[in-house]
This record gives sequence, C-alpha cells and structure tokens, in this order.
Amino acid sequence: MEYAVKTENLTKKFGEFTAVDGISLKVERGEVFGFLGPNGAGKTTTMRMLCTLTRPTSGTAIIAGFDLMKEPNKVREKIGLVSDKMIMYDRMTGWENIVFFARLHHLPEDIIKERTEKLLRALGMWEWRDEQIQNYSTGMRQRINVARALVNEPEILFLDEPLLGLDPQTSRVIREFIKDLSRKGITIILTTHVMEEVDKLCHRVGIIDHGKLINVETPDGLRRKIEKEDVYDIWFREEALPNFLHSIDAISRIEKMNGHIRIHGNSDMLDEVVRNCVKNGCHIQKMKPVEPTIEDVFIALTGDKIRDKIKR
Repeated sequence: MEYAVKTENLTKKFGEFTAVDGISLKVERGEVFGFLGPNGAGKTTTMRMLCTLTRPTSGTAIIAGFDLMKEPNKVREKIGLVSDKMIMYDRMTGWENIVFFARLHHLPEDIIKERTEKLLRALGMWEWRDEQIQNYSTGMRQRINVARALVNEPEILFLDEPLLGLDPQTSRVIREFIKDLSRKGITIILTTHVMEEVDKLCHRVGIIDHGKLINVETPDGLRRKIEKEDVYDIWFREEALPNFLHSIDAISRIEKMNGHIRIHGNSDMLDEVVRNCVKNGCHIQKMKPVEPTIEDVFIALTGDKIRDKIKR
C-alpha cells in the first residue's frame, strides 16, 4: 500500500533538547488523522517537519510519494497548511487573498478564478468575497484561511488547531467541509485540543507525549484500552442514596452526580445492585453504561499535570 504519509524514526533536536523523538507513522490516503498531546509534547514540531517548514535532525519521511529531505519542493506542491496563525493580508479582500496565494503556485488565471469561486461558495463566503479581511469575524477569517490552503488542490491538508476559538456554527461548517474533503480522497492531518472534535472527525488518533508517539488507534480502540472497570449511571426513585450500595464488594467507587449516582466496579456489580434493590424495596428509574471519553483516554495516557512553559 502507498501511504499518504510514512515516517521512520523522524527526530528533531534543538541543541541538547529532543522535541520529536523517533516518530514512525503511516497515514493512509483519504484518512483523517489526529495528533493529540499536551502543550510542548511535539505536535507542532512534527507538523512543521511534515510541511517542510523545519528540517528533521534525522529519520526519513515520504509525503505524497516524495522524499521530505530530498524533494521538499515536490512535497510543497502536494500539501496545504492551515496554521494556527492565520496567513492573510488584512487590507485585501477575501477574493484577493485566495487569488494572491493561488498565483504563488503559478496556476493559470482561469483555473485560479474557477477554484476561488468554488471554494468561497463551498465555505459560505461568496457573499463576503469583496470585503476586506480586516472586517471579517474570526470564523470568517478561518474559512478564508482554509480556502487559501486548498487553492492548489493538495493531496494532503495539514490543519493546526483548525477550530480554535470558533463559534459552534462556524465549527460545524468547517467540520463538515473536512469530512467532505476526506470523502473525496484528500488526506487530513490535524492537531487539536478539542477532544470532541477527535470523535467527530478522526479515523485514527496518534497521541504524542515528550516527543514520542505513544499510541495510535481509532477513537473506539483508544477507549477500550482504559476500560478496566464497568461504569454505570443510575437514577433511583428514592432521593436518599441507598445504604446497601456501600456494602457491595463489586463496587469500587460511588460518585454523586446531578440527580443520580455513578458507580464503578467489576462485571458482577450491576447484578449485585439489582439484587439488593429487590431485596430492600428500592426502585431504579433508569440506568445506562458510561463509556470513557477521548479526554479520559488522553489523561490516562499522558497524566493530569499541566504542562505550562515560559518561552525565553
């Protein structure tokens, strides 16, 4: 199989500090692949290497069939980048910004016009095409930013925090646009801190910590890795917490939630709860299993310590 991205022992050092430590990765064509990691884990440095913005210290990478180290210009022809820093000119209109960057790819003028109109319409920005960027909202600017990155019709689109700071409506437009690109065979590689977006968008997720790729899995596969206990939410008709719950050995933890309780325990827990309810005349109104979230997985794999750093 020919992969959209294939790396082997990709490493980046800054002096004595290793920012990315021997990452080996394969991303399939048309896949939406998400990088997750704490601040300073190496996500952005990895993306910058894959986008030819910083040269690896060692290791190899094949991007869209081209060698990252030997053929960086060929790689650039095949990729698009939506950075967390919006790359646009405020005094130019949305239309002018896209056309400007299209010309940097040396595209014919008729193709530029056709693609610019298509992208503006697809992203809901056609009505505002002749307004200067400085008059746009954050969400409108990000949609132009996405259009700019797609004007060369890349095989691979890199998105660094694409939904950061956007309102729900704009997030939905861009999210659906990303899904549509994937359906058309474009490979998407994104970084995000929004765990919900990983579930909604990504086919697979790679978790980076301390520069190392510590896990690559589907979102469901990651959740299964930490399912060490059964967890259930239970609503009782009675307002007071049933005393017998504390005497059930199969229950390891009880949490009081908003109007119900959450119990953690082994596979015998639920049968024991039901049996004791019948015995003690207690009434269960509703109960449902609780699946671990991607955030639960992320914390389990990387820890809950905040990774604050000061740049010097």
